[in-house]
Amino acid sequence: FDKIVSAFFNSQVKRSGVVLDTDAERISCIRDWIRSRRTSLLYDGDRYLIDGSVCVDFFIRYEDLENGVREVCRAVGVETESIELPRMKANARNSKLAYTEFYDRESIEIVENVYAFELARFNYAFGD
Repeated sequence: FDKIVSAFFNSQVKRSGVVLDTDAERISCIRDWIRSRRTSLLYDGDRYLIDGSVCVDFFIRYEDLENGVREVCRAVGVETESIELPRMKANARNSKLAYTEFYDRESIEIVENVYAFELARFNYAFGD
């Protein structure tokens, strides 16, 4: 769910230069964006599923990205001491609201449907 809020701020606000001055405007815009189903364009399933079956050896939770990358590197014999991941899009969000505040029941259900695999695979739930 947080992925969608981040994507909205990065693609719709930061890149396009849209100015949303209030949290009410931000909330309204992101809900409209989700309802338009453009979030399905962010679906990553084609990167790790073939005909609905997992085709990768490792999954890494975003919140544990650095450790996950190190674990994969060790598994394939790559030195990990020099690995330092950059922080990307750290300032894209221009709101201090928790991601949960951007959603209503309808937008929650849309994201649950589009991202059912990821939510189940990583045991994510709204509000975690």
